[in-house]
Amino acid sequence: MILLKKRTPLTRRNVLKNTAALAIAAPAFRMIEDVHAQGSSPARMINYFSCNGPMNESGPANYGNDRTNGDFQLSDWWKALEVHKDVGTFISHLAPTNSGPASMIGHSAGGQQFDGFYADNYSVDGPTIHHLIGQFLAAEGRAGKEQSVVWGLDGGKGVGRHPFSTARNRAINPETNPRDAWAQIFAGFTAPNANPAQIALAKEQMQRKQSMLDAVKDDCNRLKNALGSEGMQVLDDHCSKIREIELNILDQLDSNAPVGGSCARIDQPDDTGDVSRKATLFNDLIVAVLSCELTHVVAFQTAAAGGHIKVPGASRGHHAYTHDGNSNTKYNALKSCQNFYSNQMVDLVTKLKNTNDVFGKPLIESTAVLWKSELGGYTNEGNIHPESGIPEMIFGGGSKFAHNKYIRGASENSGRGGQQFVEAGKQAAQTLLAMKHHMGMMENEVGARKNLEVWDKLYS
Repeated sequence: MILLKKRTPLTRRNVLKNTAALAIAAPAFRMIEDVHAQGSSPARMINYFSCNGPMNESGPANYGNDRTNGDFQLSDWWKALEVHKDVGTFISHLAPTNSGPASMIGHSAGGQQFDGFYADNYSVDGPTIHHLIGQFLAAEGRAGKEQSVVWGLDGGKGVGRHPFSTARNRAINPETNPRDAWAQIFAGFTAPNANPAQIALAKEQMQRKQSMLDAVKDDCNRLKNALGSEGMQVLDDHCSKIREIELNILDQLDSNAPVGGSCARIDQPDDTGDVSRKATLFNDLIVAVLSCELTHVVAFQTAAAGGHIKVPGASRGHHAYTHDGNSNTKYNALKSCQNFYSNQMVDLVTKLKNTNDVFGKPLIESTAVLWKSELGGYTNEGNIHPESGIPEMIFGGGSKFAHNKYIRGASENSGRGGQQFVEAGKQAAQTLLAMKHHMGMMENEVGARKNLEVWDKLYS
């Protein structure tokens, strides 16, 4: 009897090396590796920014304390997102990240939402999170074709009013035309194609419900006595696992499900259409660049601070209504704006759920979407530009995040000021810190906010 000093994994490489009869099974093994790749999907991130703010409504939900396991109802303006509560963390009552150390005027909260440096009016004093992470990934050799991409529905007016920047007063002008955004990424890209002959051969083999190990069954039987009980157990374990995976692949082929990843070179949009169509096209582009590993970081803005995006149900731009006095007209218009953003987020998260990456895993499992709003507000809020009560949401990012949860931030309904307002700004910085950690940047600072601790509520 042969004594085994250690267990040697029965890998595809070992099998094919030692068993010539399995050579024909190589295509099927390659399919197994594609669909059931054990390597981890890379972390991905989408920074999503809503201009101006909801105003006159108390965030995605409004409870006196945190709620878990879905024990909360989303407010009417965010109601569409109920379908994605299973992958969502919903936060209310936050404040700008720089709350306390610096004064804010007008839309200054906008750029601050994504960097955390000191801000003054429409300026941004440092690189935003997506840019820093893009640089980090490039240094690690993990950035793909682009360190990060910045797109948006509307560019707004004026210099320095965008929420994204590379340095002090160096705003990033987003690409707002889906056709040009496509050209930026896909013009010279060809998606990898599977070999049709290999797929046909593997499908034929597996449709016969015959194991790839049948060809060496006699060899296995002859080895039984030589291997002994321990060696045979190793062989049995591996053969059983391979057969299980093989039948799973057969099920996928029988149902015409996509094999492996979902990377595809999408067609260039013919027409941007209205704002709803434009938003849908950008969602398609975002999912495509992530699934094809062309970037791991996307920054997206509905508009810049002071932007003039006009959505169905509102006869003027979002920004214009924020300067009106309280009225039913203003309330209904702002509700239309927030409902529009919510439905576009539903579309994006749905596509992240339904699209696999190159490892054959849903993008939502590795992609964290951080949705921040420029301003906040409460029912009957009289402040034209309220900087408290700011809502935030996180979708996806895998099991590390606490999903199906509502978190109430520290700011009160009485507007800005006070220690609770400062704490709410710190919490907003901590959501940015969570994105940095998700992407592998394990430092504990966000702009001017130093020595930040992790916000445990986001994870438990």
